[in-house]
Amino acid sequence: MRHHICATRSTPDLVESAVRAGSPERAAEPLARFERWAGSVRQPWADALVLRCHRLLAADDQAEAHYTAALRLHDQDGRALEYARTAVLYGEWLRRARRKAEARRWLQDALEVFERLGMRPWSERARG
Repeated sequence: MRHHICATRSTPDLVESAVRAGSPERAAEPLARFERWAGSVRQPWADALVLRCHRLLAADDQAEAHYTAALRLHDQDGRALEYARTAVLYGEWLRRARRKAEARRWLQDALEVFERLGMRPWSERARG
């Protein structure tokens, strides 16, 4: 049973990896399982991760709504790392959309968390 939980909890990593590798179709089934699980645990952090994953698989015109909803849910639970991971994705998206001033806030928020946690590669990613 413990392996099932590990596999379930790693789904957001799998989704992001699949998207970054150019194979988003590989994430659909694991995300569906994760979403069912998140619905059963009814925790804001799990719902936030579902939104983040859906954003990664959705069209850009849906990005802002997914990111802002996920960040609001992250604010409710205090899981700093997941907040920062969502914030860095949102900041990167804003930067690609040439909304650099808005991106700066989210990237800075993410950077502060990553640095506090000693996550150098993530800190470098937040710096751009």
